[in-house]
Amino acid sequence: VLVRDPRGVYASRTSGQVATWCKKDMCANPKVGCADLEHDIENAARLEKMFPGRLMLVRYEDLSMSTETMTKEMLDFLDLPWTKEITNFIDTHTNKEKLKMVRNKKTKKLEAKKDPYSTVRNSTQTAFKWRETMSWDMIKEIQDTCRMPMSNLGYLSLARPKDTKSPKLPLQFKPSDVWPLRDWKFL
Repeated sequence: VLVRDPRGVYASRTSGQVATWCKKDMCANPKVGCADLEHDIENAARLEKMFPGRLMLVRYEDLSMSTETMTKEMLDFLDLPWTKEITNFIDTHTNKEKLKMVRNKKTKKLEAKKDPYSTVRNSTQTAFKWRETMSWDMIKEIQDTCRMPMSNLGYLSLARPKDTKSPKLPLQFKPSDVWPLRDWKFL
């Protein structure tokens, strides 16, 4: 089960090319998305009870900050081997943004632009970029709407706008403390 901090989800959905097509409630409304997330983790909890040890929960933020460690944990969970090709892929896809060359329609000159659909990016920076780009009102709305699933998944709510500048990341638990089934509360 792969999850992501809802604040990061909605920061991504309201920026760049994604914002041009993510307009319907199913994609753009935090109330809908957080209800879906709540149902997803409730269902994951039920499946874990039915099939103990057969589900793994991965937070996007943990994967982005510790890509190699989390990938090894996922492969171990799946009883799959680690290969040098995996190391190479991680090294070439998670440490820097890849730029593509495009011709400016007005000036006709070539320019380097970020490719919003590229799989190459600085993953640690991407995971918490919402703290720099999202308005405080939007952060607060998402935190209020997603209070329970965020708490269950170990995401900390920010209390004040200045908290977005804090070097402390808004994660409360290590992945192993979140899953399986820590002490989850459901509405």
